[in-house]
Amino acid sequence: MGDRRRLWRWVRRYGPAEVAATAGALFGALVGVRLAGPVGAAVGGDLGEGLAFYAVVLARELRAERSAARPRDMRKLLADLLREFGPAEALDSFALRPLAMYAGPLVTGGLLTGTLLGKVVADIVFYAIAACAYERRRTRPNGDDPLAPAVLDATGR
Repeated sequence: MGDRRRLWRWVRRYGPAEVAATAGALFGALVGVRLAGPVGAAVGGDLGEGLAFYAVVLARELRAERSAARPRDMRKLLADLLREFGPAEALDSFALRPLAMYAGPLVTGGLLTGTLLGKVVADIVFYAIAACAYERRRTRPNGDDPLAPAVLDATGR
């Protein structure tokens, strides 16, 4: 039962950002392929996905902080996000995701389907690392999670 709860916690945590990231990756790939061909599609997809993903993550963190019992200052919030996403992002953005998004269209023969395939492959590795870091951050002493369901429900969405 604990694994199922953890999985749903991750879906709540990463799901909204992932939806935005998918749209950002496809838009970035379409723009990139027009500007610089297949390499431009890979770079554009990577950049579009990253910008959309972190815009949603940061917006949700800031929103949750407004209703937190003990809000973090901006420096602490950004440090927590860096601990959660830094290692995964370093591997992801500088090696894995651009390569996967370049190879995906070569494998499938289509820009959009290949971009999605590359994205999914890179996401598996990214989330394996980020989710472990999130669980460490979440369970540390005095590590209130500003995106816990109780906090999100109290914001009056």
